[in-house]
Amino acid sequence: MSNLVNISMAIVNWPDFAKGLVDADKRSLQFMRQELSRSLKRLRKRFINEQLKGPPGIKATGRLSKGKNVFTYVKGSTHKDLEGFIGISRLLNIHEKGATIVPRQTGERLYIKRRGKGAPMGGTIVATAKQIVIPKRLHFQTLVATESPAILVRVGQAGERGVQVALTQALKKTVKKI
Repeated sequence: MSNLVNISMAIVNWPDFAKGLVDADKRSLQFMRQELSRSLKRLRKRFINEQLKGPPGIKATGRLSKGKNVFTYVKGSTHKDLEGFIGISRLLNIHEKGATIVPRQTGERLYIKRRGKGAPMGGTIVATAKQIVIPKRLHFQTLVATESPAILVRVGQAGERGVQVALTQALKKTVKKI
C-alpha cells in the first residue's frame, strides 16, 4: 500500500497574483538599474574628489575639477543585457597611464606657452623643453576594480528588494479581494 496524499490548492484571484509575478520582473530590473546608476555616480564623485582635487592625483581646474571628463551611464532593457559604464576622457587617460611628449622632428624643441587672450595659439612663450614627461598620477582603474564587487552586491540586493516589493503588492491585492 502506498502512502500517497493528494494535495490540491486553489488560488483565489489568480490573475492579480500572476500580474504580480510579471511586475516582479519589471520592478526588479528597475531597482537594479537605479542602484547601478546611483553606485556609478557615487564612484564618479569619489574619483573626482580624491584624484582631481589635488594630491595624490592632479590639481585640476575648470572643467576637469568639475568632473566633466568622467562619464557614467547604464543601459539594458533586460536582466541579461544590463550594463553600467564608467570611464574617463583621453585627457585624463594620459594622466592615468602616463605619457612622454616629444617634438615631431628630432633636434627641435617644444614651446610651452602661457595662455593669453586672443587666438588659441596665442600667449607668451615661458619655456622650451626637449620633451615633457607626464607621470602616472591617477588611479582610476584601481578604484573601479576595488569598488566593483561591492557595487555588484548592492545591485543584486536591489533586485531582490524589487521582487519583494512587487510580490508584497500583488499579495495585498489578492488578499484584499477575498
